[in-house]
Amino acid sequence: MRKRFTVVFSLLGLGFVSAQNYVSDRVYMGSGYAHEVFYSLSQDSVGASLIKNWDLAFSVYGGNSNEFLSILANHINGVTIYHNNIQANQNNFDNLDTTGLHTWQKLYNTDTSWWYGAFNLEPYAHPQYSWATYTTNGTMTGRYIYVVELATSGQPPQYKKLWIKKKSSISGSVSLEFVYADLDGNNMHYLVYDNLQDQYPSKRYMFYSLRNNQPLDREPVRTAWDITFTRYLAPVSVGGSTTMYPVTGVLANQGVQVARVSGVLPADAQPGMAPYSSAMNGIGYDWKYFNNSTFQWIIVDTLSYFLKDLNGSVWHLYFTDFGGQSNGMCAFEKKLVSTAALNSSKDLQNFLVYPNPAGSITYIVVTSQKESVGSVGLQDLWGRLICTKTIALKEGFSAIPVPLEDIPNGVYTLTLSTTEGVMSTRLVVNHGP
Repeated sequence: MRKRFTVVFSLLGLGFVSAQNYVSDRVYMGSGYAHEVFYSLSQDSVGASLIKNWDLAFSVYGGNSNEFLSILANHINGVTIYHNNIQANQNNFDNLDTTGLHTWQKLYNTDTSWWYGAFNLEPYAHPQYSWATYTTNGTMTGRYIYVVELATSGQPPQYKKLWIKKKSSISGSVSLEFVYADLDGNNMHYLVYDNLQDQYPSKRYMFYSLRNNQPLDREPVRTAWDITFTRYLAPVSVGGSTTMYPVTGVLANQGVQVARVSGVLPADAQPGMAPYSSAMNGIGYDWKYFNNSTFQWIIVDTLSYFLKDLNGSVWHLYFTDFGGQSNGMCAFEKKLVSTAALNSSKDLQNFLVYPNPAGSITYIVVTSQKESVGSVGLQDLWGRLICTKTIALKEGFSAIPVPLEDIPNGVYTLTLSTTEGVMSTRLVVNHGP
């Protein structure tokens, strides 16, 4: 019988992580899901903010893009946006006719993108950009008067009329003007903010409370976190129809990619079993469900996720427990699969070997900018070629199996060669008896 052994070492910059174990962690959102928790896969929790301390959020990004146009509504705080194509001018704002208000169109944020908020969902067709019209010199002028409902449990709702008058991005400086008041014109507030990107450096949004009449700086810098544990509205099927329903889940930061592996136990999940997505709800809320017979939360045990974090490292994550509204606890296991790879070809990205240490089989996982043909070679530490196979890389994500059942225990160099470039990493083989 062969002796079973494992050689553990690391090679800096080769996209390789040896003998990484799963790490258990828990995030607590608090009673009633009071807090949104921002989380870094490498640094753990990096901040928390009250979920219901804001009503609107205005992007601080410049340029005439979705990031610049985005305006969010905090539906979890009881905010509903009513839209009836009321053209923006002073007379319509002063003498707003709200007849049939509750039959007006209701606007909601998407749950797939941070940058499509309730106000900028209409199709863009220059010079019309949803809530705004492009005028000149990087300036967007508001098109409509909206009504904002502010509902609070146990109290009659408040109603505000809102006119987003102007937003500009000129020479790297972002400015914003908006006005809101009670429907009868009382409690009017006219706000002008200049240099938003300087006031909120490295942030995504300026948050604002219409109830308290003040701006808020409530999120960490945008590069400090990968995912957030939060509450949001999602389209949910209820009674045969789809409705926007409040859910508790996990949203990915812009720039983080998520591959959802469903129907497979986490122990058997491999990179390449599912494509990566940039949608912010790549994890979402359906990793759990409530059993109405036992009155308990059940974790879906055949669901896990591979995440590419903001640094390009790959993590495997799956959930193990959920505390519900009593404490908002989310328990999970995470494992660093691969650090960010240094590539010898710009056409090949995120090259990693998984699992590593390996058993009878391992996989080369790589993203290619184009289709190409090449080979995989396995060499021992003396440079002797053990085996080779021809491969075909498709455009996008590929997972290439490398059988190891006939390979003696030891440390090998696994090399991926294509017509576009050559990449290599060390393979630690932990072979069975």
